[in-house]
Amino acid sequence: MFPNPDLNLEYAKSGRETSRDIVNALRGLPESSLFLKNDQLITRYATPIDSDAGVGVMGVVVAEQPLQIARLLSADVFQELLLQTAIAFILVASCLIGFTILLGQRIRRIDSHVAEAMLTGGGTSLSAGWLNDEIDQLTNRLNTQLEEQRRLQGYLRRLPASLSHEIRTPVAVIRSTLDLLSDTENTDASQHADLIARARASLERLGHIIAIMNEANRLEKAIYVDERQPTDLKNLLNELTLAYGSTYPKWTFCLQSDDREAMAPVSPDLIVQALDKLVSNAMSFSKPGETITLQLERRGLWWRITVSNPGDNLPEAREDLFAPMVSARTVDEEHHLGLGLYMVALIAKHHGGEPWARNTPDYSGAEVGFTVRA
Repeated sequence: MFPNPDLNLEYAKSGRETSRDIVNALRGLPESSLFLKNDQLITRYATPIDSDAGVGVMGVVVAEQPLQIARLLSADVFQELLLQTAIAFILVASCLIGFTILLGQRIRRIDSHVAEAMLTGGGTSLSAGWLNDEIDQLTNRLNTQLEEQRRLQGYLRRLPASLSHEIRTPVAVIRSTLDLLSDTENTDASQHADLIARARASLERLGHIIAIMNEANRLEKAIYVDERQPTDLKNLLNELTLAYGSTYPKWTFCLQSDDREAMAPVSPDLIVQALDKLVSNAMSFSKPGETITLQLERRGLWWRITVSNPGDNLPEAREDLFAPMVSARTVDEEHHLGLGLYMVALIAKHHGGEPWARNTPDYSGAEVGFTVRA
């Protein structure tokens, strides 16, 4: 029962109340009503008083009382509401307990997988669920970290053998040169200049190896302390294109970009280092007189920087090109150690992007680049 806005207290000129419930009670029909009076909820019951002679209704008794909302509920309705509330509480509590158990199982699975990866140095990747919630996103990031750890472990395993191979040759050349120089009986004075030049070249080779390793080490340290700043990538690439053309006049350099302004929070010095590696890589796979193209384009939330060159196509297995001590070259060109693209990968990931490499659409050359967060 709810307040009836149509119920009005009406009075005759004589002062007698003629409201609807009073009139119905005079007709012998008791009636209860609920209405608002002076902003207060009132319940009223009007019942007829029959005469003893049986001649009809001789009067009406009216009872009024202020009523609270809770009193509107009968015992049965209140019990039903209480039961429904209890059932809803049990269902919500069951869902929360089930969600807590499921969340705990997922976290324990990730924790055990991390512990296994720490012991074995890698392990298999975790499978992300279909919810794509924070736990699944954490799983994807963990898989990325595990993949990086596997690559690092492979790098550390290859490092001794690679350095041994790279250093063994110049050391052997220097040793043999010193032996020949010390053998004055079988070595002519006219050969001394050639032997000294060969020893000097081997020393330069060793110095180049040490310089590259130090450069990679400095870059890894600089990434953690370097501060980014808003930079117009188009202006930066335009200046670099002109500088490359002046520094390497045997090649032609051009820049392709459609945007007037390409702002991004980056470290300009690191971007320059990455492009230096890519341009050096492009020149080693192309011939003098050919054109090396730098390209800048927007891809969603990222800026994509590309260096393309004509020449041989990349191998089909390109996932390890950006790993340290890995090279696509078939011969030893300019004392290459396979660290250039590795440093490009470090710089790209430092800026929230990824490195990539592919053949040109017409298979006339290769495109290598990286993305940075816009």
